[in-house]
Amino acid sequence: MNRKLQDPDPMKAVDDTAIDIVTGLISATLTLALFEEARVHWQGMKKIVDYRGGILNMAAQGSRGIGAVLTERIEPPPNSQLRHLNKTLCANKHLSPKLISLMQEIRHVFFFEIFNRTDASGLSDIEYEMFLMKAHEMEYELLDYPYRAPEAQGVADKDILKDNPIESVARLTALSYFNSCFVVSPPEFGTGRAMTKHLKDALAKCVVKPLSEHSNEDRSLLAWAAFISISGAWDRTLRKWLVELLHDIIVLQHWRSWEEVESVMHGYLYAGQLHGHIWRKIWLEAQSFSSICEIVG
Repeated sequence: MNRKLQDPDPMKAVDDTAIDIVTGLISATLTLALFEEARVHWQGMKKIVDYRGGILNMAAQGSRGIGAVLTERIEPPPNSQLRHLNKTLCANKHLSPKLISLMQEIRHVFFFEIFNRTDASGLSDIEYEMFLMKAHEMEYELLDYPYRAPEAQGVADKDILKDNPIESVARLTALSYFNSCFVVSPPEFGTGRAMTKHLKDALAKCVVKPLSEHSNEDRSLLAWAAFISISGAWDRTLRKWLVELLHDIIVLQHWRSWEEVESVMHGYLYAGQLHGHIWRKIWLEAQSFSSICEIVG
């Protein structure tokens, strides 16, 4: 990459090979949990994409009609539960306007994934590449936006998100979702383990304040985060902590059936046809948590 940057031809630094190199650097640094270095590489990727005209311009070089794809093929019908996607999440008063804006954009990426995995016709290679690039753009924004905020200037990176633990959980949960769906990193691999550990740490900061003192909307958000965390948790100790957290939330929310839980999760990043069979098992695991502890004890 350094040789490309020093090449007299400036286009060498922004060609497809350069994108492949930077993607490899991002993947390697995320796997090693070198998040500061990963952020530097993401910024480099953003500069490359901006120089080439932006995400949509690059995608449009091979295809037209993105609006038609979104509105006619990908978005769910008016009577679908998916129409509620992210609405509860975006109504949470603890989320910043920037994160809410990103979550609204992520809805379209989510619709794309559902369509591509459930519709027999699927997407063409060009359409798939277009939306994959959009997903990576959203991933970069989720990773970087807190550090660009005016109030973050002059503040150490480790202190930037201290004042809003709910926002940290929502942001990391969305990143964890992207990691599992678009980076396709298995839970037991480095990137998956690192994301789950960071999300668990963010959840732990939220429950310093007793769960009973959180609002219903915050507990529902934490439950959503717990479901995604548990689905990626292979370490037994970590999984037990997360399942216990979900169990405690279920008790406080008075959720007595999976159908009750699912109706709430529809307001977050959740689709029954993608996650239902896995999350239902997690729900049963959390439901039986107290009896398991009694037997072990």
